[in-house]
Amino acid sequence: MLGYKVTTWRDADLQTSAVSFDRPTWLGGSSFRLLPLRPIWPGFGINTLFYAAILWPVILGPFALRRHFRRKRGLCVSCGYDLRHADHEACPECGAAGGPAAGAIG
Repeated sequence: MLGYKVTTWRDADLQTSAVSFDRPTWLGGSSFRLLPLRPIWPGFGINTLFYAAILWPVILGPFALRRHFRRKRGLCVSCGYDLRHADHEACPECGAAGGPAAGAIG
């Protein structure tokens, strides 16, 4: 591997592990950190919350919009059955609870 020596070491100050590459002398001969082997927990938590906040509406948004428009049109929110002229406590098609919407058109 062209004289590269790969070693794993632990930095006591940062409490992280990393892979260190010792470069051959003809390339400068110094070692450098290349790849952290442990997560940086505050950054990991912040990134997780950030991407969850971004993806939550993208994944669940279409379902919420569909329920909203079905409820607005007087349809069953589960199956889309027309409940505008029904006097049922539940949807006769799928059995979902909740009769016709209060402000439904019709």
